[in-house]
Amino acid sequence: MFYQTTPSNALSNPFDLHQAWASFGQPEGPGVFVQVGRQDMVVGSGHLLAATDDWWVNTARNFDVANGAYTTKDFKTQLVAGSVILVNPNGFDEHRPGDHVYADYNTIPHLLPGALVEPYLIARTTDNVKSKEGQLGNMDTLAAGIRIIGKAPGRIDYNFEPLHEFGSYPKTVWMGADC
Repeated sequence: MFYQTTPSNALSNPFDLHQAWASFGQPEGPGVFVQVGRQDMVVGSGHLLAATDDWWVNTARNFDVANGAYTTKDFKTQLVAGSVILVNPNGFDEHRPGDHVYADYNTIPHLLPGALVEPYLIARTTDNVKSKEGQLGNMDTLAAGIRIIGKAPGRIDYNFEPLHEFGSYPKTVWMGADC
């Protein structure tokens, strides 16, 4: 109030459609579940893809996505396709055109005794990204990993999650040659 400046979008969001979605099926148990629209979402442990509705920020991160799951007693797969919503303190919140996120998150409960094995692939694609030299191109970021969570003897809980991130960025032009 006293700084006489427009607050950042992390502090102010006077008008927002936080959630509006339609769903089919049951989110837990065997069968098919589909949820489409603007929603809070957590994939896996939430380290890589999740809403930021915590006490550090006054505004939450939501998604415009199609989020579906197929579950049996031996396997669950969750597929996500959509976009992160950007907070706009001066208007209606919406996603950046050409900025998309995709995920394939799987849960296998009986592969290791007393553990859940969760292999996954998460991708983010962004169109018209400018390199530091001003070259326009598309950016693709991929994260492939596996999460193993369980209980060891002696009341010890464990969580192991290695991942590999890779992708591409607009090519850099140096001395007339592509690098």
